[in-house]
Parts: sequence; structure tokens; C-alpha cells
Amino acid sequence: MFKLSPVWRLLLMAVGAFLIYASWTLWVNYNLDPAAAFFSAWVYGLYSFSITLLLSVTNEIAAKKLNHGARALAMFITVQTGFMIGVSYLVNYLAGTPDIIKTIALGAILSIIFSTSYVLGLRQSKLH
Repeated sequence: MFKLSPVWRLLLMAVGAFLIYASWTLWVNYNLDPAAAFFSAWVYGLYSFSITLLLSVTNEIAAKKLNHGARALAMFITVQTGFMIGVSYLVNYLAGTPDIIKTIALGAILSIIFSTSYVLGLRQSKLH
């Protein structure tokens, strides 16, 4: 089976996040204000790249260090997702995103799925 090094894995996920969330932001906001939509897409894409790197690194650490109980994992993901949603809202507010709630909704949902599956996957594999 082909395995990527942790650095490549983190970078590929971050680039993917940039592409997905910049496209999503542009699509959700374009009809409201095209100029603001392009700016917001660029800002949210860069933010998504950065936050994905941060979340991935913390997930790598959590998979190694966290108590392996379900409660510890749930608490970690709750705190991590709350942080991501709060910062996402702030970034989009400062960027002048026309529809912030629709813009960050996809990221919030995918963050919960991503963090949970990533940490569980790392804990069950020999990647860490």
C-alpha cells in the first residue's frame, strides 16, 4: 500500500482545503456580490489552507498523546471544532463575506468528520 510521509499528507490536505473552500465560498456568495465573493474566496481559501495544516498537526499530536478513551477524543474534537468555527466566522466577517453562515457551514460539518476520522485513522494505523 502506498503511504505518504506526514509532511506530504499535511500539504496535500491543505491544498485540497484551499481548492474546496475557495470554490465553495465563491459559489455561495457570487450572486450576492461578485467582487466580494472573489475576495472572500481568496481569503477563505488561504484561511482553509492554514487551518487545515493546524488541525492536521494537532490531530497528529492528539493521535499519539490523547488518552485513547472516547470521552477524551470527543472533548478534543469539540474544542478543535469550536475554535475552527469561531475563527472561520471572524475571518469571513473581516473579509466582508456576504453570507457568512452558509460559507462556514460546510467547513464546520467537514471539520467534525475530518478530525474524527483522521484521529481514529491515525490511532488505528502505523502512520504515527
